[in-house]
Amino acid sequence: GPREGYDNLAPALERIAAQTDDGPCVTYIGPDGAGHYVKMVHNGIEYGDMQLIAEAYDLLKRLGGLSNAELADVFDEWN
Repeated sequence: GPREGYDNLAPALERIAAQTDDGPCVTYIGPDGAGHYVKMVHNGIEYGDMQLIAEAYDLLKRLGGLSNAELADVFDEWN
């Protein structure tokens, strides 16, 4: 949306955003529709990650013969 709207809300957004060493995890994305595009790209990456986790679980369970407790340990270590 409009940069002016972001600028008005930025102080509040920065206070509630997750923080890293580089600062708050919030920024202006761009004009109308830009945020939707960023969300679409993010979702595509996230859904790919979730599918990879599901495939790894299935392979370890079916072919590797791991129990649920063993799988929990593996995924805990990977996380």
